[in-house]
Amino acid sequence: ELGSQVLSLGLHQEIVDEIYNEMKGLDILQPLMEDRRVTEIMVNGPKRIFIEADGRLRQTELSFRDQAHISDVITHFISQANRALNYRQPIAGMRIPDGSRAIAVLPPVATDGPIFTIRKFTGIKLSGEALIATDFITRECLDYLGDAIRQRESIMISGGTGSGKTTLLNVL
Repeated sequence: ELGSQVLSLGLHQEIVDEIYNEMKGLDILQPLMEDRRVTEIMVNGPKRIFIEADGRLRQTELSFRDQAHISDVITHFISQANRALNYRQPIAGMRIPDGSRAIAVLPPVATDGPIFTIRKFTGIKLSGEALIATDFITRECLDYLGDAIRQRESIMISGGTGSGKTTLLNVL
């Protein structure tokens, strides 16, 4: 009951969910973390929240109240890993217990306001055969890299965000 009004079951559940999500640390982003289809969450401003789901990048309808709201959420979230994120240390990264990776950047480094990205760990363990089957790599290249590793040669793996660097390293 709120004052003299009785809350509907739906509104009551909505309030409980909001409190839970805020306490869990990710506020409006928490449902995205729980959605298995979402593999990446990118916050580029209060109303610029993007996700990658089912292999496609799209902007969500979600929004933070303002930049201070984003800062509060990401500072609280990063602090759960005993990492500092503040004006003096405006960049922080962490690995979430499920294997996902998060990085947050605050002003003055982030000149347009706080930004935050979570690359979710999918739990899929790929094999060399799976990489070959999806034309990620050729058999010859995979064999070459495997030989180079066994011979303890230095190898540099580079590529853009989401290009598969970590996946390749895990397979190797």
